[in-house]
Amino acid sequence: EAHEGQTQVNAIFAFGISTDETVHIDAVFVVGVHVSLVFLRQLHGNLDGDGAVLSLNDVGNGGFVEDLNTVAGDTIGDVRVSAVGKPFVWAAAFAVFVAKQLGVDEAEIRKGILSFENAAMRQSITECGGVTLIEDCYNASPESVRAAIDIMNTLAGEEKRRTVAILGDMLELGDDSAAMHNSVGEYYAKNEGKILITVGKLSKNTEEGAVRCDLPVSSAMHFDRYDSDEAVEAVADAALNVLKPGDILLVKASRGARAE
Repeated sequence: EAHEGQTQVNAIFAFGISTDETVHIDAVFVVGVHVSLVFLRQLHGNLDGDGAVLSLNDVGNGGFVEDLNTVAGDTIGDVRVSAVGKPFVWAAAFAVFVAKQLGVDEAEIRKGILSFENAAMRQSITECGGVTLIEDCYNASPESVRAAIDIMNTLAGEEKRRTVAILGDMLELGDDSAAMHNSVGEYYAKNEGKILITVGKLSKNTEEGAVRCDLPVSSAMHFDRYDSDEAVEAVADAALNVLKPGDILLVKASRGARAE
């Protein structure tokens, strides 16, 4: 029995991505035990559980989860994801699995996943003046910026539309902040980024990383400040001067950088 103030846990599901980008979900069943996150890791490391494997196909402009094989031996396929990018498909795969364990009807699962909409400033994709705008500036970390760059390239597609990014400061990264900003710039340059506008003193490191990985200096612009309306307008004007119809513009930064 769970003690007062504790939660009774009947099942724990550990969720992870393998190197071949298949979602693996291991189920560890625990009855009547209060489990902290630390204890969960210990349990998962020491106990074998039944598992489920989800293979992902067609992860592009949206995607779908195919052949979800549950521990009960049944299957649900063709679960379509309305959002763009692999992270959303992976998250949807886990949601489908959990819903299946809870006995949710398959039609309702498909309907629920397809009806997903991003919150404001979280990868909101719109068309404006012939430019595809990815507004993803509610928050930022190195991992989420790299994911956003991948999504930008997905939208660029085989047509190889020109990619432009406004990348602002990623805040609260601690002592490794400079190196993390640097790595994001490197990733942008190595993944076919064409024009880079960086905003904030920390993001000077982003520009330096991109230029070191062969982004032409002429394709990089940096603005130190975002602490006034005039400073933000200067960034906007710089973007407007380089954007052309057909371009894809990614705007990504921590909330404090005022990228919206």
